[in-house]
Amino acid sequence: MKFFCFIFLIFLSSIIENSCLQNDEVDRNITSDDTLLRNKKIHGRWYFGGIASCGAALLSHPLEVVKVHLQTQNRYDPDSKSFLKIIAHILTVHGILGFYAGISGSLLRQITYSTARFAFYESFKSTFLSLNNEDPDNDVPFDYKVILASFAGAISGFIGTPGDLVNVRMQNDIKVCDEHKRNYKHAFDAIYVITRDEGFITLFNGATMAICRAIAITIGQIAFYDQFKYIIISTSFLNLKDSFITHLISSIAASSTGTLLTQPIDVIKTRMMNAQVGEYGTVTECTVKIWKSGPLNFYNGFIPAWIRLAPHTTFMFLIYEQLKRNFGYTKN
Repeated sequence: MKFFCFIFLIFLSSIIENSCLQNDEVDRNITSDDTLLRNKKIHGRWYFGGIASCGAALLSHPLEVVKVHLQTQNRYDPDSKSFLKIIAHILTVHGILGFYAGISGSLLRQITYSTARFAFYESFKSTFLSLNNEDPDNDVPFDYKVILASFAGAISGFIGTPGDLVNVRMQNDIKVCDEHKRNYKHAFDAIYVITRDEGFITLFNGATMAICRAIAITIGQIAFYDQFKYIIISTSFLNLKDSFITHLISSIAASSTGTLLTQPIDVIKTRMMNAQVGEYGTVTECTVKIWKSGPLNFYNGFIPAWIRLAPHTTFMFLIYEQLKRNFGYTKN
């Protein structure tokens, strides 16, 4: 796993370096054919979202681990720990590698869930423009972006539920005592053990909330990022083109909208996925129990969730845009 991470980071650095070299050459003389090509919109390939999300996950996973610790404890429990105390506890008990507990589950989640949501969102946009006989480089109205992102989020949320469940369980394993540890060796071992001991259907525990969250986060991240980027580029007095600064501003703004929309859903989903057999009968029961323990429990881990989501979203879209710039394609 360490070797994979090392190779992946080298791959990302080469993309960024190549992009910087390309930016240095933008102002040089170019032919009329080159000018026409530059005016065409560059589209990402269907798998770029998964690659970009895996790269972002490697960088933001430690905060994801802390967030899961916060969300699976009761705010009013005398033994509950603060954000900083959880960090100190992980460092003391497990060392620096404790922050990468469940990394294989996280990567599995990104490969399934994020690949699907980017792929379906872009496919739905292309289909929408085609059905309306519009240029494939045209922008889609924001209200339709929200609708298309909702459908993409629903599909990807269902597809990514097993990976999401494995991710939550593997991250939470380091906080429980030895007799309650699940001790999954890696993500695929977790899928095998869960299917063998609890039944295949258990892999989809919390699927309802996973789908709801996926809809909200796909709207908050992808649709809003798309719109923020469009507004910035089309606002003449800002004089910002499809550039690194535009991507940075848009991704930070999208991370805020994504967190606001998803945090209550994320807490319920995490509780459902981490539950012991029979602990919660339905999503409604889980929601009521959280409400009775204190409404603020719906926002357990809000600050680390935003702190995690902001860099994750930023890295994800920056990597995605560089993949598009270097390996994307134009439509006729």
